[in-house]
Amino acid sequence: MNNLSKSALVALILAPVASAQTARDQVRLDDVNFSNTADGFDISLQGDGMLRVAMWVDERDAVNTFDDAIWCAISTDRGLSWGPEISVYDDSVNAVDIDDARLAVSNGVIYITFDDDRVSSTAPTTVLMRSDDLGASWTQTVLGNDFNNAEIFVDGDNVLILSYDDSVSTNILNGQWSSDQGLSFNGPVPISVGDVDTDGWTGLVDGDTAYALWFDDGTVSGDNDLYISSSVAGGPWSGPVRVDQDGTGLGDVDVFPKLAMGGGKLYAAYVEDGRNGGTTGQDEVYFCVSNDGGATWTETMISPVGQDADYMNLAALGDT
Repeated sequence: MNNLSKSALVALILAPVASAQTARDQVRLDDVNFSNTADGFDISLQGDGMLRVAMWVDERDAVNTFDDAIWCAISTDRGLSWGPEISVYDDSVNAVDIDDARLAVSNGVIYITFDDDRVSSTAPTTVLMRSDDLGASWTQTVLGNDFNNAEIFVDGDNVLILSYDDSVSTNILNGQWSSDQGLSFNGPVPISVGDVDTDGWTGLVDGDTAYALWFDDGTVSGDNDLYISSSVAGGPWSGPVRVDQDGTGLGDVDVFPKLAMGGGKLYAAYVEDGRNGGTTGQDEVYFCVSNDGGATWTETMISPVGQDADYMNLAALGDT
């Protein structure tokens, strides 16, 4: 190989490295002129194609500490450069407290869900903010009153929103489905039924199929079990299928479960305590796989007995 060829080869090798280093440079997204504090539980980064959207909730009104605002910043070059921050929702005059802001991006549409206390602090209102022009304008849709903790999942033009009905003591999980990029929804439709006391949940959209994964303690407090249901094209939700394999009646599924899909398989991860005689300080992480769309599951414990595991996460791509 001559020297020119060697130089060209070195340049080709180094070019991606230099590009990667540029992409890792730290960039401040919010306005440096404000001494605001971003809420660490309501920060998200999502992308689709070249589009990246960063969202956060912060408090900028010195009058009170319960007057939140939702902001976002947008990149159209995979995060290499960012535009100025954009005000998504700010009702500072009415001092609305915002909770549980969630972000999703698909087909160029930006979706942000949250709940606030516009009606009262004990009857939250679930809201969707939607933009199809890169944040230049936003449409607000009220999804439910006395609903909270909305989670949003998208695939193409299909949108699933899962939220918690706080108006009844049985704490029912509800699903709302849209096939037109969130312009209209059916529901809310109850997914969990009976005295289930639904707690943590998550979901997933694959084409026109929606999945909801949640745990509840039924009529027995301290014995949370994990269930999954599915719905096709906004149709009826299937009866719940038990995911965790605890036969002792001692296991208590805890912390928000995770759900992923890859290679035609469904994967679930969750934390449980008490199954092996441990205490609430000895949580174990379990991993489940389904090859038949959630009808049956195979479970593996992936953390040692007696140790305290928390805050697991899960991702899947293909067979990995």
